[in-house]
Amino acid sequence: MDNNTSGSSMFLNMQILEDGDLRVISGTQFDDHIPESERAYYKDILHGLNIILSLSVDLVVHTGTMARVVSTYDFETDDEDAPEEDVTEAQQESNVLRFKDRLN
Repeated sequence: MDNNTSGSSMFLNMQILEDGDLRVISGTQFDDHIPESERAYYKDILHGLNIILSLSVDLVVHTGTMARVVSTYDFETDDEDAPEEDVTEAQQESNVLRFKDRLN
C-alpha cells in the first residue's frame, strides 16, 4: 500500500508492547469534499473497531482462528456430503426421527 496516495483514509495501527499488551492507535484523513455526516459515519466505524479490539479481543481471536482453519478446508470433495454407510444403517435401525434438510 502506497502511503503517499491522496484521498480520504483511515487506519488502525496495532503495536505489540513488551508486556504482551496490544496498543491500538487509529486515525483519519479526510478530503475537504467529504461531508461532516460521512466523516462522522466513518469515524464511528473506526471507533467501533477500536472498542471491539479493546473489549472483545477473545471474540476477534476466535473469529480469526475460525477463518484461518476454514481457509485450509478442501470444499471440492463431493464425498463429504454423503453419509457414511454405518450412519445410514444406524438411522434405519433406530427410532431416531429424521428432519428435513431445511426446517424453515
